[in-house]
This record gives sequence, C-alpha cells and structure tokens, in this order.
Amino acid sequence: MLTSILISLALAPAPTAIVDSVSGTRAVESLQLLAPGTDIELHDGARVRLAYFASCVHETARGGRLRIGVTASLTVDAIVERVIGDCVPPQYGPSRAGVPGVLVLRDGFAARHGAPVQRIRTRTPLLLATPGTGITLTRMNPGGRKIFFPAADGRADLAEHGIALEDGALYRACSAQRCRRLWVDPAVQHERGPVLERVVRVP
Repeated sequence: MLTSILISLALAPAPTAIVDSVSGTRAVESLQLLAPGTDIELHDGARVRLAYFASCVHETARGGRLRIGVTASLTVDAIVERVIGDCVPPQYGPSRAGVPGVLVLRDGFAARHGAPVQRIRTRTPLLLATPGTGITLTRMNPGGRKIFFPAADGRADLAEHGIALEDGALYRACSAQRCRRLWVDPAVQHERGPVLERVVRVP
C-alpha cells in the first residue's frame, strides 16, 4: 500500500499554479495547488484568482472554462485578466535552489548558520511539501520551539494557523528528513503579503 502511494506521488505532475482567492464556486479552494491539465469550470458570477510559479503571472478568471497550463491558463470561453506580478521568478520544486520571494544567502551569515540560509520577506510563509509527509518548523534561536503540521494536502499556511514568525529569527523547516533554513528579514513590511511571495518549498 505504502509503495503504491509513493509511486503515485512520484508520477503525479508537479503543481504549476496556486489558487490565490476564489468566490462563487466550489470547484477549487483558496491556496489549492493545481497541476497542468486541471480543468476548472466557472458558472456565472464565479471568480478565481490564480498565481503561476514559473512566470509570476496572476490571472483573474470569470465564467466559462479554463485549463491549467505551465505558465498560464488555456481558456475556452472564460474571461481572463492577466498581470505579471512583482516577484522573484520562482524555482519551484525540491531539486532547485530558489523559491518565490526568497533570496539565498551564501555570505558570512550563511557560513555562521549553515549554508544555504534563505531570507524570506514574510512573517507568515506558506510551506509546501510532498502531501502526507508532514512539516516541522523549529525556531533555531535560543528559547525556540518546534511546531508540527500534518500537511496532509502538502501545505501548511502559517496565516491560517494564526502563527507569525519573529523578525530576524532563524528557523528550520523539515519534511521527509530533509530541511531548509529560513531567516526572516527584519525589514519585512507585511505579515501576509502576495501569495507567491509567501511560498516556501520544503525539500
């Protein structure tokens, strides 16, 4: 059984988009990850806002049908408005170094804390991992605590849990015995922020 599940996860296409917001439909839900080929049907009055990892494109679709692509949606008869967001072009996936809204530090700071250390520009990151593996977030500074998220659907949204990270603190996010170090930039000006700037892929 476990082997079958792991094979299914390995064969499943990687998500290329995330639902930023949705109204008037239950076809998708907020912060749902979407893989290429996923079809969404929007009835009259329904609206969905999507964000694409590879292109930083934000789409607002109303009515009709659309199919999730790699960098943008393919539309049948939906009305779609597209805007290129102001974000670092993401490198989504466990085998790549960067993630949206993240800078990788490889200077003296990283040398002191163990390279690579990623600087995040949000206090409430959206942590993504392989579904069912769980995510552990540990504050590495003195007096830190450990929080475990089951993440059955592969995501842990700190904003939904009412958790805000501390400015200037160092954290370790782990999933499936692989970890990523995160440093919260003290210059961050917002707690929630655009969805792409909040995404952190846990290896």
